[in-house]
Amino acid sequence: SRWSVLPRYSPTNQQKSLIFAFYATTMKVFVALLLLSCLFAGALAQIRLEEVKGTRNADGDKIPAYDVKGRGFASGDAFTAPCGQGTNGPFGERVYVKNDRNYMFVFTVIDALGGGVISAYYGQGSNPDPLDITFPYFMGAYGQIQDYGQAKTYEIKVKTPKFNNEITFGDGTIQLVYTGNDGRNAFQCVDVYLTSN
Repeated sequence: SRWSVLPRYSPTNQQKSLIFAFYATTMKVFVALLLLSCLFAGALAQIRLEEVKGTRNADGDKIPAYDVKGRGFASGDAFTAPCGQGTNGPFGERVYVKNDRNYMFVFTVIDALGGGVISAYYGQGSNPDPLDITFPYFMGAYGQIQDYGQAKTYEIKVKTPKFNNEITFGDGTIQLVYTGNDGRNAFQCVDVYLTSN
């Protein structure tokens, strides 16, 4: 035979104690790693809206970009559709945007382990119902988020919907969705009032 056959082995009591201690330590390490993986999974691919450039208030005055943070960010609710909130509200300040116009959205992806893609959707009405987990009107996908383990801030140009038979002026919500390569989604929203050019 090309393999050496080892005889059956009976360890001494001292060796049994060492073996037990080794397995106990190994199990502790395994459980610790499992808990850490769960913690990292919970933090994976969160998205936080930082600002929206070019919006106005009801009086037509420009709103500083850093004041537009949508419905806010809560780490524990980041994966709750459609807006990353444990409950559907309270809403952030409703900002005025023009239809068929580009706006710059600045957001931070936190612990984007594995990378993913950002998409934008629009829902008509003061409290739109999502289609599945996203709002009905697809506004576009915006590049590939890199596989960074730390927080990284990005800026994308989002074009608001053009008026048609389904999209009219008035209340609506823009939804940002981060879809990680692991299949998980994270959400942020900003409530808007869509106006004419």
